[in-house]
Amino acid sequence: MNDEIKTIEFLKTGLSLQTHIGCPIKCSYCVVTGFYDDMAKSQQLVDTDTLINDLITHEFFNDDVILMVNNKTEGFQPKVEKYTFDILDKLKNYGIKNPKILITKLPIPLRYTDSLTDNNVFVFTTYSGMPSTIEPTSTPTNLSNIVNNIKVLKQHSDARHVHYWRPIVRNINSDSDIINNILDNVNGVFECSVISGIRLTPVIKQHLESRGADFYDWNGDINHKFLPEDIYNQITQSKNALCPEYKLFTKTSCSISHLLNNFDANLNFVKRNYSCSVQCPNGSICKSYQPRYTDNEREILKKFNLLDCANFIDGVLYINKPISQELKAFLTQTIKLRIIVPETLKSHTEGIFNARNGRSL
Repeated sequence: MNDEIKTIEFLKTGLSLQTHIGCPIKCSYCVVTGFYDDMAKSQQLVDTDTLINDLITHEFFNDDVILMVNNKTEGFQPKVEKYTFDILDKLKNYGIKNPKILITKLPIPLRYTDSLTDNNVFVFTTYSGMPSTIEPTSTPTNLSNIVNNIKVLKQHSDARHVHYWRPIVRNINSDSDIINNILDNVNGVFECSVISGIRLTPVIKQHLESRGADFYDWNGDINHKFLPEDIYNQITQSKNALCPEYKLFTKTSCSISHLLNNFDANLNFVKRNYSCSVQCPNGSICKSYQPRYTDNEREILKKFNLLDCANFIDGVLYINKPISQELKAFLTQTIKLRIIVPETLKSHTEGIFNARNGRSL
């Protein structure tokens, strides 16, 4: 199986680095199980030295890209945590100052606080009030442990902390009492929350519907997360009533860009069919964005043999040939232009996912 798994892959938010894949927590909505077989345990793919060496020479690596560390597993589970923090330590030793994202459902062991210091680290902690029968780590006790853990970590490291409010599923964890309890706990502890829906497949949909979930308005798209508009509005209304100054986002890249005091690196705000929330706390920064097409941008395109088929028209870069999802995401973040191509080719991982789960229904 390992020969079909990439240890380094550019995803929507940044460059994903994996020493392991798979997770023993067994959340029943987990989409990773739709990519590969036998994902109910963590499997080591590579050692940290090899991973860092591969990163340094990778075609998508530069000084600015966001690095996502062990995000296709639970990076803080006992079997994996030492590799996760070894990656951070090695990146620090190499002088790699790129923003680094860690995603977890668990408290962070305090013995690793040195790895979180002076390392430009953003910790995304997931909690959405799911019942433990669906997400085994999701209990009121665990939420309390997470909050207390972060309060201590903030005293001993300069890592930034973001609450991942995901997944949100109608009739499962959309009750107003659940929403208000989460807001009470995260406000003043996390810098912001990212609200996210769920990436559905027919199997996941059927399973959650058997638990009472309601997906009547899902359009069958397996390639994007589904977040019901009424539930999003319910959360924002509760936030405005309980903690109006607390910040909410719907895109990971938006939250990171806000914390870095920059416009959204994925340029969601310039996409034709995307509408930013009027409440977005990063709106004024994104409005300052000005597209540029200089020799620097042309050199990057030349590196990927795309210069001769690229045209810059009215702030948009048109590339007149198909390119991969990975390359398109990398170029968007690197040259900071909206890119339109005749066809976006599935990435390695997404190709596997679509082959196993069928295209959008």
